[in-house]
Amino acid sequence: KRSEKAQEVAEGLNKLRQLMHFLGLTKYKVLWEHAENHVKLDARDARGMEDETVGLPRASADKAGTTKAPELGQQTNHYVHSVFLAIVNLIGWFAANKSIPICAAVNQSLNEEQRETVLFRLLATPSDEIRNAIMECMDRIDTAELETEEMAQLIKLLEEQVNIGAGETEKVLSKVISLLTKLAMDNETEAGRVFRNDHGEAAVEEVADVLYRNALRRTNDDQE
Repeated sequence: KRSEKAQEVAEGLNKLRQLMHFLGLTKYKVLWEHAENHVKLDARDARGMEDETVGLPRASADKAGTTKAPELGQQTNHYVHSVFLAIVNLIGWFAANKSIPICAAVNQSLNEEQRETVLFRLLATPSDEIRNAIMECMDRIDTAELETEEMAQLIKLLEEQVNIGAGETEKVLSKVISLLTKLAMDNETEAGRVFRNDHGEAAVEEVADVLYRNALRRTNDDQE
């Protein structure tokens, strides 16, 4: 049964709290280091070499000389991307099945861990697949759980998109606009009121700008 499997997963992973720390938090560096080791081994296997310099981690160092993992916006390791995607999809599954008591408990636990803030930061990762998964996950999360700072991050995401036609950016932006629309139409929760009062004007401005630029892009495409 789904409930039994969910219970097993939730108990084994401390209601998914442990997994959250791989998403750019305290366990992110460890994840990246292991992933880079796999890249190095892949390179050696592909080239049939034992050269220790092949595939070494692409690291940066702080002033103390300590190796640092790349910022999320520069994270290109496909193994790291695979882990991010798996975790986001798992979070989304628990969000979609909140009618199951253990899933509701997991959602509450993740909300306390600033789930939405962590996921929004993860949007910086250069992967359309991850970004799409994040927005699908957000669509399953109750908008009443969004904080005002997280609403502002959604609007900023629209503002930062320069090339709407790049990759699957259009699909991601469509999901962002859909989520903003849900917030704007929410007349039952405090989140809806906060959104309209604090972010309504900025949201309308950014959504209108995205739609206008998209219309221009489609018009130019038709002329070609």
